[in-house]
Amino acid sequence: MSSFLIYYSKSEQAGDIKKLPGHSYIKVNNFSVFYKNNHQTLALNFDSDPKFIISGVGIFNSHQGGLISKDEWKNILCDKNFQSKINGHYAGCIIDDKIISCFNDILGLREVYYLITKDGFIISSRIDLFKYLIDDLEPSLNYIAGHWLTSMPLYYETPIRNVKRLTPGSMFSIDADLNTELIRITPNFVQGSEQEIINTLRHFTQLDYPYKTTSLGLSGGLDSRTLLAILSNSSGSKNFYAHTFGNEKLSDVKISKSIALSQKFAHSIYNKYSVDLVSTLKLIQDYIPFTGLTVPISDLIHISYHKTISDSNKVIIDGGFGEIGRRQYLNKFILGGRKIINQKNTAGLLNNISLNKGSIFNSEYKSILNRSLTDSSEEVWEKMTDVPIDNIFIWLDLLSIRYRLPNVYSHGQHCLDQISIAYMPFAQKEFLEQLLLFPSQYKINGKLYKKIIKNNNPDLRNYPLVKDYIEYPYSFGTISSHVYRKLKRKFNKEITTDPIKYELYNGLKEYISDEIYSKSFLENEIYDHEKIKNIFEEYYSGNKEKLSELDWWLTFNEWYKLTL
Repeated sequence: MSSFLIYYSKSEQAGDIKKLPGHSYIKVNNFSVFYKNNHQTLALNFDSDPKFIISGVGIFNSHQGGLISKDEWKNILCDKNFQSKINGHYAGCIIDDKIISCFNDILGLREVYYLITKDGFIISSRIDLFKYLIDDLEPSLNYIAGHWLTSMPLYYETPIRNVKRLTPGSMFSIDADLNTELIRITPNFVQGSEQEIINTLRHFTQLDYPYKTTSLGLSGGLDSRTLLAILSNSSGSKNFYAHTFGNEKLSDVKISKSIALSQKFAHSIYNKYSVDLVSTLKLIQDYIPFTGLTVPISDLIHISYHKTISDSNKVIIDGGFGEIGRRQYLNKFILGGRKIINQKNTAGLLNNISLNKGSIFNSEYKSILNRSLTDSSEEVWEKMTDVPIDNIFIWLDLLSIRYRLPNVYSHGQHCLDQISIAYMPFAQKEFLEQLLLFPSQYKINGKLYKKIIKNNNPDLRNYPLVKDYIEYPYSFGTISSHVYRKLKRKFNKEITTDPIKYELYNGLKEYISDEIYSKSFLENEIYDHEKIKNIFEEYYSGNKEKLSELDWWLTFNEWYKLTL
């Protein structure tokens, strides 16, 4: 685990507060510091100035080097504008004599939460730690609405009312008298040339790490294949591994395996999970608080796979957020999007990012969530006024950078930081600063990525691509592949759900049954109890299409209990 919490109170002595379970403790100046250290993604220094604690992974710019070490952080933190000069994902605090300055990366891939009390404050990299120090926490309706009803909330909220979070690229300072200062740094988007963009992506894909090797998360998609082309380029190849998660009958696994055999690189398939109740509940307890309603319980199986890879001395990279270089996200918004933006039509915008995770709430609570979502999302128009609306492609991509990265991708990243060094080459400040203004006509239909593949490993063009478990020809563009997959899905006989998920829920049947008949469930005033019971009964009567709803309900239920 890799986390920290800093506590300060004018009236309480440090010895009067209970130590957090499983955390180390140290008094630094007047502040009580608790931390968990996995020795991979936590850097700390309490012996000399600057005193600091940082969770995450810092990465130098392309002309400087690789991962940032503890000693290098000492020098970096002396630079007032350091967030604008480095990449990676990180959340940390600088501890001076009477001032705490907390910060995060410029893209907001890691979060810092804080609460100012009557006579002090709490600062933490983990939202679920506040419950150990504060009584009677209340859930945030805005947070639940944004994460349950949309693919990306259009505001920055935390799960707990009154607890705030740093927006991306923030430096928040608070002293012993509770005086505060907030400074924010934003990315500097300057159009890079095609070669500059490719060179920068190559840098982040081919980083060297002392005593470790890269392992690429390889799927059947274009993004991971682009990274594979860079890694396997014969003129500058480095030793690397690849890994794929899932049953060997899945299209992603079959194609990845075929590529690895043909190209003769080391490739591991992970699809074994010990499905027993004790192990599964431990997995849920340890990691659901990090996922923030963005990852269902069935996908936590991948955590155990990631840990196995990390334990074999590997750094994990994957194609996360690669859609930004394909001009892919919110394509359906383009046709009527300009009118929605010009009219500042919040309902129209929300309709294009709506998501259905399951109908588990009663009608009254659903209405409350919908109102909360609409009201909270109104601020997006003010936050996006600095973006010209004449180019809808840039507007949509910047919307995704500002809200999808810090509100969705950040949770998965935080989860992985607990067990491994893992990062996304496509989600690096320097790469995105060069890419955003690059003309869209060179990004759509995967043109930029396909050019990288052609120039680095053209044989990779011989394999079909996969999206949503459906194969389609490599040569197809965005629209043609969408139509092809839609038609093929009607007649597709291949599996589109990893069977391990069914096994997982077979093992959870008794636990879920106890849960939906428990006093706490029956007294929960936000649930539609009959609908949830029907989902349970239908699934275990053989209707496997109910897996997603059951999965998301249990995810919400456990997250709610563990966070609040």
